[in-house]
Amino acid sequence: MSVAIRLTRLGKNKTPFYRIVVCDKESKRDGRHLELIGTYSTLTNPSTIKVKEDRLKYWIGVGAQPTQTVARLIERQFPGYLSGIVEGRKKKIQDSRKKRKARSAGKPAAPKKESAKKSAPKKSAPSKAAKAK
Repeated sequence: MSVAIRLTRLGKNKTPFYRIVVCDKESKRDGRHLELIGTYSTLTNPSTIKVKEDRLKYWIGVGAQPTQTVARLIERQFPGYLSGIVEGRKKKIQDSRKKRKARSAGKPAAPKKESAKKSAPKKSAPSKAAKAK
């Protein structure tokens, strides 16, 4: 199950109000969600963004992916936050790739198994019935 952080729309016609929610990527826009982590109001001037920072950090830490719109809102609220996380993930991936290359470069090539040679079938021990005769 992949998890997304996205907006869900509330409010009447021409008076939108949004909630920032964590949900399964395949659920509907206004469908079931796992957790409500903030709100976004476009009607105020300037627009109002409220986010539970600790819950946002938790969900991003466990792998939830924000949509482009939510990522822009988070960057407005907490400048540099998402870019720092993305850079950290990239660095971690690059380090693991370097380690893997170093391990494979240090090891000799694995010997191939000789499947062409067939060994003679082994004879099993005589059964009790054969011994009794």
